[in-house]
Amino acid sequence: MLKHGLDFDVLTVLSATIDALAMAIVICWPQRVVANDPDDGGNAQEVRRVLGWQRLMGALFVGGVLFVVKLVPFAYLGVHAFGFIRLIYVDAVVVLPLIGLCILLRSLVRPRDMRAAPGSMHALALIMLSATGIGYYTTFYEPFNLKLETPVFEISQSRKPAKAIRVGILADIQTNRVTEYERNALVRLMEQSPDLVLLPGDLFQGSADETEAQAVDLVELLQLLDVPAGSFFVTGDVDHRLRIEPILRRAGVRLMDQQIERIRVGESEILLAGVSIQYRSESSLATIRRFEAMDANGAIKILMAHRPGVVRHLSANSGIDLVVAGHTHGGQIVVPGFGPPITLSVLPRSVAKGGLHDVDGHAIYISRGVGCERGQSPRIRFNCPPEITLLTIQ
Repeated sequence: MLKHGLDFDVLTVLSATIDALAMAIVICWPQRVVANDPDDGGNAQEVRRVLGWQRLMGALFVGGVLFVVKLVPFAYLGVHAFGFIRLIYVDAVVVLPLIGLCILLRSLVRPRDMRAAPGSMHALALIMLSATGIGYYTTFYEPFNLKLETPVFEISQSRKPAKAIRVGILADIQTNRVTEYERNALVRLMEQSPDLVLLPGDLFQGSADETEAQAVDLVELLQLLDVPAGSFFVTGDVDHRLRIEPILRRAGVRLMDQQIERIRVGESEILLAGVSIQYRSESSLATIRRFEAMDANGAIKILMAHRPGVVRHLSANSGIDLVVAGHTHGGQIVVPGFGPPITLSVLPRSVAKGGLHDVDGHAIYISRGVGCERGQSPRIRFNCPPEITLLTIQ
């Protein structure tokens, strides 16, 4: 909700409507030019033209000016950076296709004395129209195209567990209402029989009232994590500790912010540490140093944090075997040959897009997450499907 009780969805529709009407008016406004007809003795003839590149550029220019004009009042109302990205996205997948349709219809129903748009303009109109399909895919298909990732982490030969350890990872569920999608994600992971489950933050993105309304459903959701060695959670950007801690406690999930715990997994042991989202705080760094100094006694050391940048704060010879994190959502948009334009991480795009990597000699696994950024952000994933993870340590 924005200032003065204005709903952001309403503002988005209003913004797109203004942009679409303004650009359509520029394109469809009657235009007359005077030209000499050589077949009529060079007499001046009045010819109406439907559309040319100059007219389209004018429409796009008007759309751009309108967007700039809206920046200040919209920012005053409470629209932030993600909100403006959503407005741009809606213009790209809704307004531009409408303009493409307008071009095609304008040519189709033109009077006889009106020149048709050039073929290149028709081709561009079809390309613009195709953005609708791209928008449908990125908004309604890929965000729900949940993938099971099965990375294998090879530990040193001298410390190999007697039996492979199966670690479930559920990052960035980030829902504001528990649905079948979230339940299906946990059920699918449980079907893989993990030994323990790590949840590196961003469970619920909602207000205090929404959290209270969804508390029972959240407890029931997390209770699906019935695993031998237990489930463990660290807070993320959207997790309000005072709201989420009672839910975790009722569900039997251990909150690991600034905590270290030794976990028995069959004949092996895992020494697990967790730090809060403020991984550069004194308490988090103190937890990391204490964890690094601990004698593992043959246990596998795993550090869990929401933000993967924590890996930059490990000592050169930390003795930590693996860092598990989330936060980046893989970028949500991955451009082929380039990677994600935005990851909100200090790590390189090639690492922040997710998966198992080595950073300065430290192993880290970054999950693309189960959900998407909410609030003012557009629900969008492209070339970056959501994931549940079964990581095998052997």
